[in-house]
Amino acid sequence: GQPISKIAPREDPSRFWADVFVLDVDSSWLAKRLNGISREECLHEQKILLGQIFKHALQFFTQSKYSDGEEEQRRRRNALETLVVLFHSVLQKDLAGWEIMDLLSGNMSESDLVFGQLVEGIESTLESTEAPVALKHRTLQLALVFACGIGQLSPGAYLLRRDLFPSIVMVSYLLIFIDDSTTPFTFEAILLLSVLLNYHKSEAANLNPYLRRVRGSVDHTFLSKVSWALGYAFDTASKKYQEIQDDAPPTLASTFGSFLTALRPDRALSSTPVETPKELFKDQPIEATAGLLPLYELLQLNPVFTSVIVESLTIEGGGSTTNSRPPMIFSFISLASYLFTHASSVGTQRSLAYANLTMRIIALMASDEPMIAKFARESGNYNLDIGPTADTTRLTNVRAEYHWEELWKSILVLLEFTSSRVDKVKVLGRVEELIEELSTLTALEVMIPSPNTQPRGAALTVQAQAARAITTIQSVIAYYGSKINETGGEMEIGDVMKVIGAEVERDGLHIASPREPEAPT
Repeated sequence: GQPISKIAPREDPSRFWADVFVLDVDSSWLAKRLNGISREECLHEQKILLGQIFKHALQFFTQSKYSDGEEEQRRRRNALETLVVLFHSVLQKDLAGWEIMDLLSGNMSESDLVFGQLVEGIESTLESTEAPVALKHRTLQLALVFACGIGQLSPGAYLLRRDLFPSIVMVSYLLIFIDDSTTPFTFEAILLLSVLLNYHKSEAANLNPYLRRVRGSVDHTFLSKVSWALGYAFDTASKKYQEIQDDAPPTLASTFGSFLTALRPDRALSSTPVETPKELFKDQPIEATAGLLPLYELLQLNPVFTSVIVESLTIEGGGSTTNSRPPMIFSFISLASYLFTHASSVGTQRSLAYANLTMRIIALMASDEPMIAKFARESGNYNLDIGPTADTTRLTNVRAEYHWEELWKSILVLLEFTSSRVDKVKVLGRVEELIEELSTLTALEVMIPSPNTQPRGAALTVQAQAARAITTIQSVIAYYGSKINETGGEMEIGDVMKVIGAEVERDGLHIASPREPEAPT
């Protein structure tokens, strides 16, 4: 890079940068030029120039006053745009934390001052009553680009030195109440909060102010708006799938089964082969799907948010909510179906990661007794297709209407998938727990379609429950063993599973009503 004295020898350096930032930024051109600079060039040949651009852009962004006139406001906007593009490019070049601080500060000894000024500028802009909405939005995106780009590197600690939680909440409220077009801004604010929550979450949880803030938040209105914004994001992501391939509303149980089955080379239990134009889905899911991260974090950290979700399931006025949109959790279930359906067909690291995160969210939901009980109660009012959580429905005396065929198909697919990959599952641990859960699943009273098929007496002892489970499993094995024997001849495992699959698809899973085992004396 060339010093200003050589670029414009007759001009005052401060005047030079003032003239530069009064010019509108061509973001595409600037990004292309910055992306063309190699990592080594950033650290050597272009270090001075990049440092100067960052320093003066930060100066105009943080020090311009709103009363300084239109020309100064233009400099502020252009400086902010330059910072966004610069961060987006530089933070992709695999630099170490100290290299980023040295490059942008010009000197490691100046990093505290420079990055402290950056975070302070972000905070003051988000909280300012004078800043235009567009400026607040772009500032929010600057913080998000910096937080995501820096990852777990050391410069991210500067975002923890100042508590931005009040600023994020403030801008979320402001943007929500303007009009519907600002909903994506609110989503970005919540996404920024979730990224900040994850900064060295395990190693430095006590030092992360955002974890404490979210755990202790009881702002019901704010959390309701968060839920609404996430629902908007999930709906948007689902519609992108529907625009590519219009289909009937997917069900969670069937697509979760398809996701697991598609991982087998022979796809033995794939019920209906569907030829999907994979290349059309290569860019899916869209960025809005990142809303899964805030949902996951809030379900883990904040019980009030869980209660907000449960309350949203209450039928009022035909099930309509704000702007006639369904509750957020239903939008999540719809998106989950698309993610499970296309994760294995597209097979990209990104699509599989989202499917993984979705399964973790479903696991959190399934472990929450009030939420599952509410799902069960409302199952007749909403078109839901979810399997029961046995312990919860038993405790709350709720019997939901279930789609038995879909449920048993998914269970059989899970059993077949687990058995075909038992060596890999053992590596992950807890395989014995999985086997125990699947065994108990086939014998629990709540799984029987009719309340009268088994007595509803006093609770059985653990030994009696185990005996009943074993009896039921033996009955199922004997029944399908006879069906396999009827075919005659030796069969490969894939053929065996096809026979069982065909039986289940035609008649459902055969479970004889076992004799109630006597309690041990």
